[in-house]
Amino acid sequence: MSDSECFVAEYLGTFPQKVEPHGNAVYTTGEYVRSKLEVLKHIANKVTSSRVKPNKVYQEMKSTSTSDQECPWSKKQVLVYTQLIKFSAFQINTILLLVFIKYNR
Repeated sequence: MSDSECFVAEYLGTFPQKVEPHGNAVYTTGEYVRSKLEVLKHIANKVTSSRVKPNKVYQEMKSTSTSDQECPWSKKQVLVYTQLIKFSAFQINTILLLVFIKYNR
């Protein structure tokens, strides 16, 4: 590993029974737990299917969820994930445009 610039770590163990939402994991005493994939899919669905602002998505998910595991942990998480989705779509469109231009000269 001394010649490597990076490594891959895998979490081994059981998923914690009680999951509490957290902010910056550096300043919390609870263990870090990643947001469930269903939560991220719901955020992606909301921001791509309508023009709902991230703040509204967060408020709606917070008010309709039955547990902390079913909603984002902060407005910032929704905002950052929204920006990531939009930036990825922009990159894909840019690549497709460049390929189209290259092969249609």
